[in-house]
Amino acid sequence: MIHENGILNEESIHSDKLVKLLAYLLIHKERSLSVQELSENLWHENETDNPAGTVKNLIYRLRRLLNTVIGKEEFIMSERGAYRWNPMILVQTDLELFKQMCTKAKKEENIELVKKQYEEASRLYQGEFLGRYANESWMIPLSTYYHSMFLSAVKNLAHIYEEQENYEQVEQLCNNALNYDLLDEQIHCSLIYALMKQNKQYLAMEHYYKASKILCETLSIKKPVELQLIYDELINMTKGEVTDPIAIIEKDMAEQTEAEGAFFCGYAVFREIFRLELRRINRSSISEYVMLITISLKNEYQSKNEGVNKYILNKSMKQMEEVLIASLRKGDVASKYSDTQYIMLLPFSIYETALMVSERIIKNYNKTYDISKINIKREIEAIGTLKIVQMLVP
Repeated sequence: MIHENGILNEESIHSDKLVKLLAYLLIHKERSLSVQELSENLWHENETDNPAGTVKNLIYRLRRLLNTVIGKEEFIMSERGAYRWNPMILVQTDLELFKQMCTKAKKEENIELVKKQYEEASRLYQGEFLGRYANESWMIPLSTYYHSMFLSAVKNLAHIYEEQENYEQVEQLCNNALNYDLLDEQIHCSLIYALMKQNKQYLAMEHYYKASKILCETLSIKKPVELQLIYDELINMTKGEVTDPIAIIEKDMAEQTEAEGAFFCGYAVFREIFRLELRRINRSSISEYVMLITISLKNEYQSKNEGVNKYILNKSMKQMEEVLIASLRKGDVASKYSDTQYIMLLPFSIYETALMVSERIIKNYNKTYDISKINIKREIEAIGTLKIVQMLVP
């Protein structure tokens, strides 16, 4: 929150509850908010025995903070059994500005003005709304809504650039959008098309393979339809220029060799690697372990809305994948086994090494992300034995 008298941000507030309360008041500033509504959205069920008193205390702390940093105005008004942001104090949020730009672009007829609105909107978007608190049930619909609006703006803007044959701008736009969403097939296709039109056929082919791998492994899509169509067009355009696929394969393998962290693959590939390692172990005395990580919601954080539960678990799984890639060794192999599980192969490991790796994973996750709402169960098994060690991380 920026004001001529000072800046109020997450770091300066030093309280998750105050950040969420301020955000909730500003997002719903057009109406009164009952104590019950505030309590239900700021606290989980049975987290407080005195909702009215707890909300009152939090409102008091937020008022003091606003008066200290911003000014002495009455920012938050009290009503009977409710609170609201003072409508006489004008405040504009990034969400409102972003939505206004996208709405104006849809209604505008002048193509240059449409382009300008979408360009400003795409620059304003910085990813998941209040990402640190995105698992909150009331945040999820907002985050999903604005993310969808962003993707729509990107696709509309890319179409305008393509009509104006400004393919370099398409390339920049799509690369930026893919930083926020790697699973949108249409944006991948727009990027490949822009590379083709700039005579960057090799890069276009390279991105096609990358996009195919991401979509097939993450979404379990065997043949992405739009991607296959753009691939056919790419092949026709090159007219023999990309006739030696071994060059692409060799470069792809070289990049995997030089990459940091574990080798991440689909489960089908993991299973074949495991079988190969099992054969090798049977012929030698090499020690190897398999580790399974299972993520589940703690009982007190489970919502009656299954969509909310699924969202939190999916987000936690994505976070865990990032942690695994960074935490595992270069020779380790990892794969997503189910919607809530990752399986890892730890070659040339003794039990103590496998245990150390598992502890490093949990430590790195806890250091980067909120672990308070989920259980993380680790199971470690020596390949070729029935010995299993199970650990539950609180």
